[in-house]
Amino acid sequence: MFLPAAIVDMRACSDFLNKFSVKTWPASFSMDLYFAEQGDQASDYSEPLLREMPEKIRQYILSGEPVRGSLSERNFWCALQQSSQFKDFARSLRRAGALPLSEVRQALEVYFPRLPGDHVTVLDPHSQQKTDLLRALTRTLLSE
Repeated sequence: MFLPAAIVDMRACSDFLNKFSVKTWPASFSMDLYFAEQGDQASDYSEPLLREMPEKIRQYILSGEPVRGSLSERNFWCALQQSSQFKDFARSLRRAGALPLSEVRQALEVYFPRLPGDHVTVLDPHSQQKTDLLRALTRTLLSE
């Protein structure tokens, strides 16, 4: 079905709206990204909604191909790029050489960890887990 140009421009993934979707943090702010293993309040790179992101990131690192896709994918990519972890994440992938997809997934897990709990209980200590928010924040603060 053919749609008028104005309707096409208003779709979430249109080139027109893509021009407005990139917002940057002020230089005085920083943002670290952590994800919760459970819950559905936000999606991360391990969930079906964003399952193509590791391959899109791989193509970006290897060829500079812009990351495109759904509104969720673009918002996720924008958040990754603006995070304080992104430069080290991208640098580690650029050193990887041929860059198999498994290395992209592994780097996502290292630089953007998924912590136990949902988006409320992720703040609780999880002493039985390998990492939790307190351990992740401690590691971040000690590395700075």
